[in-house]
Amino acid sequence: LLGGNPYKDKLTSHSSGKCGLHVHLDKPESVLHATRLAQFYNSPINEELIRCVARRYKTDGYAKVAPHQGDTVLAAKRVRNNIRNGYDSKRGAIRRAITAINGDDRYVAVNFQPERTAEVRIFRGSMIAGTVIACLEFAVLSWYFTRDTEKKNLTTERFLKFISLPEWRHESAYLRKYLHNKGYKNVFMPKNTKRSMTVEV
Repeated sequence: LLGGNPYKDKLTSHSSGKCGLHVHLDKPESVLHATRLAQFYNSPINEELIRCVARRYKTDGYAKVAPHQGDTVLAAKRVRNNIRNGYDSKRGAIRRAITAINGDDRYVAVNFQPERTAEVRIFRGSMIAGTVIACLEFAVLSWYFTRDTEKKNLTTERFLKFISLPEWRHESAYLRKYLHNKGYKNVFMPKNTKRSMTVEV
């Protein structure tokens, strides 16, 4: 559909400024993973990377950056309160605590309110297939990166190294090419790769 774009005269996405690309991921099974995921997207140290891939960076509206989302202490307190209040199991208490990470506001960068998923809302819409796939890869890889990385290491530099590891190269092909074309030279690229991918600004 996007490759041929037969509806290019009837549809708008990136250029309209009104379309978001939302990606649903499996909801983390631990509070630590959930708060790491939130921290990665909300930390000011990753703003340049998020802005590059998402093609926007919002502090209001439908995909707000909300630094308090990564508060592990607050989330852990919710788990204890949930157990104390008699929920069926520790797992149920953890799930309720994760769901409550962004409070009553679902219009944040990472929305944990859906029952089974975490919704990454940061991306601006696109009609370019490579851009859409790069966004999907970014969301999926951020899930694995934050699952396996300590909070102190949730940096852009570490993420770029992570997606360049041999075991993740197949899953990050479009994302690495996208970032390389945007000026990130420290991602792995095969030597015979041409810088021909169309990107949006």
